[in-house]
Parts: sequence; structure tokens; C-alpha cells
Amino acid sequence: MEFRFSSSARIASYIFSVLFFAGGIFLFGYAFFSQVYFIFIGPFLIGIGWYLLKEVRSSCLTLNDDSITLINSSSFRTLPLSDIQGFRLLDKGGIEILPVPGGIEKKMTISSSFENKEEIQAWLEKHLPNIDAITVQQETESILADEHFGFSETDRANRLKQAKQTAKLVNIVAYIVFFWSFIYPVPYNVVIVLLLVVPFIALVVIWHFKGLVRITDGKKTAYPSVISAVLLTLVLLIRALLDYDIYDYARVYKPVTIMLVIILPIAWWLCRELYNQTAQKSSTLISLLVCLCCYAYGSVVVINCYYDKTPGKVFTVPVKGKHISTGKHTSYYLNLDAWGQYTEPDDVEVSPDLYNAEKEGDMVNVYLKSGYLGIPWFWVGKIGE
Repeated sequence: MEFRFSSSARIASYIFSVLFFAGGIFLFGYAFFSQVYFIFIGPFLIGIGWYLLKEVRSSCLTLNDDSITLINSSSFRTLPLSDIQGFRLLDKGGIEILPVPGGIEKKMTISSSFENKEEIQAWLEKHLPNIDAITVQQETESILADEHFGFSETDRANRLKQAKQTAKLVNIVAYIVFFWSFIYPVPYNVVIVLLLVVPFIALVVIWHFKGLVRITDGKKTAYPSVISAVLLTLVLLIRALLDYDIYDYARVYKPVTIMLVIILPIAWWLCRELYNQTAQKSSTLISLLVCLCCYAYGSVVVINCYYDKTPGKVFTVPVKGKHISTGKHTSYYLNLDAWGQYTEPDDVEVSPDLYNAEKEGDMVNVYLKSGYLGIPWFWVGKIGE
């Protein structure tokens, strides 16, 4: 059986090839009239366009009864089935062919751009072992044989079922909180409380199931995972960075350090059996430490600013300019004249409503607050707010 790139992949490749060709030719010609370094960028873009065109025209996958052959723009490889250990499915839709350990062959990656992916996978399932399925089966057998998780195999099977159901519920809550936090974080106080609480609920689940629940990716393993809930610590950090402007960052380090001193022993106590049970000790420990650092900073800033009820000081400052930054997140900035410790004009991110309401030369109020935890912060509003 022979497979080539799908129609959609070919069309996309042709479009990008034309764009790179056109961009490269334009910059190459533009170099003679403007910046000379474009003379190097132009051929580079043309090279990318040529590579894409050659890749889509030459790529071919052939599945025979005794071998797999993969042709692309830079190689021609044939792997006998006898030299293949098995295959695994990649997260982005590709397929990885793994050679027998100790051999001279390197792994082969089948792109997700090939047509009839279901037919390719069905052929592989028929002729080769699915490494991921084997791993899950082996892990399941290991769990059912481990007396740490129950007195009998029936008890352990029920325990595994309960762990999967609980982890699924916690992750569903985490998904809801994630989208709620970014799409429409109202009421804000409820969102903040959930971001503060749900990650530690996940750690309590890990403790309750004695390490049977993990914080690594649970897609290709028999162990249920609450990674989505733990990653809400990153959302808490992002919300802190988006929602509040710190006036004096030197005052942040002490409260964050104190928060880490408080939560690290708690998290370690809750996750100690997970650490002892998992073979991925280093990655688990590093992931947990990174998430706890995000939680410490995010929680300190949010608690300091959201619960600050002090009146603060008001500075009336002229707007020197404004601009928008686009990307994955659209940000709106007012360039404010010097105020407080800022001796020169500086950009401050504001809400879209305030951005649209103010223009260069207008006056705005900057409210400087002392902070619930003693960390000065500020926010910008209209005069009279």
C-alpha cells in the first residue's frame, strides 16, 4: 500500500511555498534599494519555499508485508518488520516507528500529513505491537499485583477505578476553572478562590490514593493523572501578572519565600508516596517545584492586591501616548508621564475600555496602594472613578 500527503496538506504546502518564494524574491530585490542584509534573508526564505515544495512532491509511505518504506525530500529509508520493536502514536497525530533496541536503525516518524491515517494505523495494529497499549497493560497488571493499593486484586481493581473517576472529576473542574479564568472571570472572587484551592485538592487526591494518582501526562499510562488541576498554578500566576501592577518588586521576594516555606512541606507530605511509587522521580519533583513556585508568586500577588482595602494615594498623570500589542494575547497600553518613583514616561497595561476612552494629552488617575501583605501596587483609572 502506498500513501502520499493528503489533499489539505498538499494545498497548505503549496500556499506556504508560494508565500515564501514571493517573500524571498521581494526581500532579495528590496536589498538593493534598502537594507543590504535582506540579501541574505531573501534566499533563506526561497530555500524554505523550495523545501516545502520538494517535501510535498516527494514524500511517500509504502507498507509491505515485510517492510516499511518512507521517502521524503532528504532521505529514503526501508525498515524490515523483523527490525521493528513496535509503534506509538504521537500527540500531534504522527506515528513513531521504534526499531529493535540495540540495533543500528534509528526510529522513523510518519507525519500526520499523510492521507488515510486510519488505514495506516489499522495496518500497523495488524502487523506490529502498539508500544503504548503494551505499556498500559503492563502498568495495569503491576497495579493489580501491588498490595500497597489493596488487600486483594478485586480491592486493587476497585481502587484503580475510583482513582480514575476521582481524577476525571478533578480534571473536569480544572478545565471549567481554566476557561472561566480567561473567558469571563466573574465573579472574580470565586475564580480566585478556586485557583487557590483546586491545585491543593489535587494534591490531597494524590495523598488519598497513596501515589496511584500522578501529576504526569495520563494519556498513555494506566495511572490516572490530575495534571490539569495542578497546572492551574500557572493560571494563577498568569492572572496575577495580567491583573495587577507591582510598584516595588523588591517587596515581593520575602512574602513569596515565606509562602514557599509554608507550602513546600505540605506538598511534600501529600506527595511523598507518589514520589516513592513513581519511576520518574526527577521529572515529578521538578514539575512539582515549578508549579509550587508559580503558586507562591501568584497567590501572594493576588492576595496582596485583591484583599487590599487601604485608601492609598492618588496621582493625576497625563497620557503621553498609547499603543496595542497583539499576539496570543492582545494588550492595551497607555504611555504615562513620570509619577512616583518613575522618573520617565513608562507604558502601563490597561483595560480596553480605559484605552479607548483616553487619548494623548488626557489626564488619568494612578492609584498607589500599600498592599494587604505590604507589597505596594497600583492601578490606572479615569479621573473621578
